[in-house]
Amino acid sequence: MVWLDVDKPNMIYILQGDIMNLKEYNKLYNKGLINNLTDKASIIRYMNELDLIKTNSIFKYDGLPDTIPKEELEKIIQIHGYGIITEVKDNLYCLWGGEAPPLDAYYEATQIIVTNPWLKVNETFTYDKDCVLVKNDPFKMGLLPIINRYNMYICETDITMLLADVNMRALNIITANNDKEKKSGEEFIKQLFEGKLSVLLNEELKMNDKAMLNTLPYSNMSNGYITQIIELEQYLRGTKLNELGLQSNYNMKRERLTSSETDLNEDSLKPLIDIMLFERQEAMEKVNKMYSTNIKVDLDSSWKEQREEPKEEPKEEEIKDDEPTE
Repeated sequence: MVWLDVDKPNMIYILQGDIMNLKEYNKLYNKGLINNLTDKASIIRYMNELDLIKTNSIFKYDGLPDTIPKEELEKIIQIHGYGIITEVKDNLYCLWGGEAPPLDAYYEATQIIVTNPWLKVNETFTYDKDCVLVKNDPFKMGLLPIINRYNMYICETDITMLLADVNMRALNIITANNDKEKKSGEEFIKQLFEGKLSVLLNEELKMNDKAMLNTLPYSNMSNGYITQIIELEQYLRGTKLNELGLQSNYNMKRERLTSSETDLNEDSLKPLIDIMLFERQEAMEKVNKMYSTNIKVDLDSSWKEQREEPKEEPKEEEIKDDEPTE
């Protein structure tokens, strides 16, 4: 139970009556002693990294050299949108930098400036001459902008759900003008927790006409409000997974999906992943030709399983929805 003191609005009271200044409370958040579940930057960063961990398993590579871990290769491409594979000190590496002119006939950069302190590299590489450009997609956008966009929305719904959940704990707020009134209210709450019914009556309340112990309505949330938040979050999470090529049917109609609706949803999952796979396969072919390697790339994990699952022929329903049952 939260107490609000009308004479000290910057103070909060917990059930036991302890006082904590709001500024001190915020300091505990900043020190990490209390988890701040409303820190949007931290929440979004956490969700972004969690999603990138999952998308790191979209592709599998065969024949990559030891100096190019698959995890690092995909991190660079998915976060930055592109990277290069080049030879440094007789070893192949996947590096990232800033693109530079001159521009080609389609106004695309033809060079990249790379600075890598560990490898002691500070050079300008020319595409298809000194290195091979590996793109995530034709626009070199990467997956991070997609993931970040949806997670910003999901973060808002998470915080809304958190606040709604917390607010539902307190149906009313008890206000008091002095310590005696406050103690009376605390005793009443204590009796309730012990399973006893009690009556508020003391000399202070009986003899002082100005004394007043009131309750103010605080939480007025229906079950429908929470349901709407949950549905919105499910919609956002499902749409994000669909955007990333994973099947996630969010049913906003509160009824079953038809087979045609399911097939339509599956078809919408393929374009982005197909483009990403094509860009990687094309780049690996150039790497194999330039550096005499034999690197192959294909879909992996759930993305591969989803493509390989045979479609079952829809069975005719014995009873149609519009026909009454006997």
